[in-house]
Amino acid sequence: RPPGGALPLARTWCVKALALAREHGFFETECNACEHLAAQDIEEGRVEEGIEMLRYALTVTDFVEDDEKAKFLELAVLRKLFEALLEHSSGENEELVPLLERFDLAVKASAEIEGLEHYEFLGHDLRARLHHRRGDTAKAEEELKIMHELAAQKPRAAGVIFGVGHNFAAAAAGGAFADGTPLRPVEPAARDVEKEMIEMVEDEEGEFVEKAIEVGENSEA
Repeated sequence: RPPGGALPLARTWCVKALALAREHGFFETECNACEHLAAQDIEEGRVEEGIEMLRYALTVTDFVEDDEKAKFLELAVLRKLFEALLEHSSGENEELVPLLERFDLAVKASAEIEGLEHYEFLGHDLRARLHHRRGDTAKAEEELKIMHELAAQKPRAAGVIFGVGHNFAAAAAGGAFADGTPLRPVEPAARDVEKEMIEMVEDEEGEFVEKAIEVGENSEA
């Protein structure tokens, strides 16, 4: 979140940009403004308004005349809408599968567009999240494995979402989503700790006194 006062100001400019874009038919700007307003709505707890704004932004992408920009915007909005619905809806949401199917079609249509290669990986990430939501960990793990293996083949494109120096082999084996969240809970590592114990010992004068002793023990953190 920006420092105090920045968020309301950003919203003001987004609202102005949206109004001008609608007035003059600047569909790319309209879509971008909708995305930013949706993100602010969701962050501030107006989830339904934010999701509805993303739905509207998705319809606007159909009117962007530049094919490359249209595909970029479509993929970006599809991903954000899918993730918002997945996070903020309960049970089986009927929108998710059609959105994922449209995402796959958009990925295929943009395969030759430079700068959009990483969306191929993200398709597997979204499917993994859906399987995980349904409780099918095995299928989620398989999708994540495919994602990281594909990313390893295209490290330059993968750097957009995974960053430089990403360990693809470890991520594929361990099962981690694109944002680094592990699929399975990480078990705490065992470590040696010192445990203090008390025993009664006889001193030089024949009296029994308490004595603290330390015992190394392998226990869970």
